[in-house]
Amino acid sequence: MAAQKQLDLYLHPAAALKHEVKVDSDRLRQILMNLMSNAIKFTEKGHIILRARLIEEDATAVTLRFEVEDTGIGIPQDKQDRLFQEFSQLDDSYARRHGGTGLGLSIARRLAEMMGGSIGVDSQPGRGSCFFITLNLPKCQPLAHYPFEDQQLLESRMLLAFTDQPIQRQIWADVFPQFGLQVTLLDQTPQLETLSDQQSLLIDLTDPAALENFDWSHPIIQNQCLLVLPKGYPSLCAYQLNRPIFYSRLLNCLEQMWRTDKAEPAEPTSTDSPTTKSTFNQLRILVVEDVLINRKVITGMLEALGVTDIQHAENGQQAIEKFRCNAYDLILMDLQMPKVDGYQALKAIREYEAQHHCAPTPIYALTAHALQEEQANVRAAGFNV
Repeated sequence: MAAQKQLDLYLHPAAALKHEVKVDSDRLRQILMNLMSNAIKFTEKGHIILRARLIEEDATAVTLRFEVEDTGIGIPQDKQDRLFQEFSQLDDSYARRHGGTGLGLSIARRLAEMMGGSIGVDSQPGRGSCFFITLNLPKCQPLAHYPFEDQQLLESRMLLAFTDQPIQRQIWADVFPQFGLQVTLLDQTPQLETLSDQQSLLIDLTDPAALENFDWSHPIIQNQCLLVLPKGYPSLCAYQLNRPIFYSRLLNCLEQMWRTDKAEPAEPTSTDSPTTKSTFNQLRILVVEDVLINRKVITGMLEALGVTDIQHAENGQQAIEKFRCNAYDLILMDLQMPKVDGYQALKAIREYEAQHHCAPTPIYALTAHALQEEQANVRAAGFNV
């Protein structure tokens, strides 16, 4: 829902929490899902932050505050007390515009009270709202391998982090030091030639135009960079995540990247070697992709490998027409395109090859989906990979 409304979603964990806690996860999830749903419903532009704060801690328990902050319509002070009453909404115009029965927040209040906690809201009209639930929770065992099993990875690596989102930068400034990461927050994208072997990159981009400024074939980008992009972008390097940033996944990627680099130091490989250039220079490749920035990124990567004969098609129908008039060594085919998608284009090309007794052209699928089911569908359709 947030993606459909083009809202930015941020996660801000309680990184200082070093112990597992005992909590009714089903009830907590139900409360937070309700608050998130309301935030998305009443926010037309801007962002939503799901945040956890460590308020108090002693030897046996912690007090956590879970917040859902939005930049929505806001709520007048004199109407905030009604929010958590059954069948209560601010007024009929809100119900007509956004729907709902008014039961959600009253149920959330009951669930919070059943867990021994409380729920509340801070809000101003026109400036958004922050709904919160406060819980006192007993401690369990310390978190295992926090944040890495090998603590030497933390001591030996420096992370250079850049994001084009000011809110994300503020979250990183709070979270990363508590994880024990040695981080320098950059004001601009780094110059690759200035990096040392002990430095790695974390790059979070939401502006597609910024993608054009990188040499995606560079060894540092491929081996020492964790890239975060909005959903829907193709895989550009070995370590890549989609927004929103889940920090367990981010830490897992960093640990994997640093472990790999520690075990097998990557020897920089030059794409300018005569053998590589001469091999790729002989290829004619068709890139079938409806998104302009994706075509530019893929073209840049191919050119870095020495490919000079690159043609483009913006949809499956154009790809079919170009294929009938040209011989290609390789076709890179997006799956989801208007008019004729990748699967339909592949079928038409294979039928043409069979009718004219042509050898099958290698056709590789371009997709942001990494699910095994999607991979199986791609192979079953006849793509080479």
